Amino acid sequence: MSSKLLYSNNIFVSYSQFYIECEDPDDSLYPSDPFYKQVNGLCGAAQAGRLFFTARPKDALIKLDIELLTDEPAIDNQFDEIVEVSFKRESEDVYLCEWAHEEECLLEILEDEYRVRYSVKGFDLDYDYENMEEPEGDELPPPLQGQKYLIQLWPCSHKNDQIIKKTTEHAAYWHNVAKEKSV
Repeated sequence: MSSKLLYSNNIFVSYSQFYIECEDPDDSLYPSDPFYKQVNGLCGAAQAGRLFFTARPKDALIKLDIELLTDEPAIDNQFDEIVEVSFKRESEDVYLCEWAHEEECLLEILEDEYRVRYSVKGFDLDYDYENMEEPEGDELPPPLQGQKYLIQLWPCSHKNDQIIKKTTEHAAYWHNVAKEKSV
């Protein structure tokens, strides 16, 4: 199995959201739509050509890696939360996007159908807002120590979304929100 690192950096999440989207400027992503008829609430894939990711804290930098693989990888049990969805890359370019497309990063993904595994370590971690120093100007606090986000993609025909591993209360909350919207 070979892999290619598509992205390895910090990304700013706002309202606990970030996205991977095929380019389509005439259409917009609505937070209530991405999880339609899904069991997981961490990676919404109900809209064609779009992935909606739930993160934590609400407004912060997170450490994110995105890997493109040739085959399905083994489950990495260091992660607390693991979900999988299907994604079809159409003819448009694919971008990693911060909330409201404030920043975008082109991802080199070939036109194909993919399985996407979204894994999170430390999903229940949050800043100690009462005891932390106020950032200066537009400065943001660094990503939380012990928290890590990983997105892995590999070629695969369409399958329903799955919750592979669920351990935190925060993730259980988002899975319940998705389930309620899908009824």
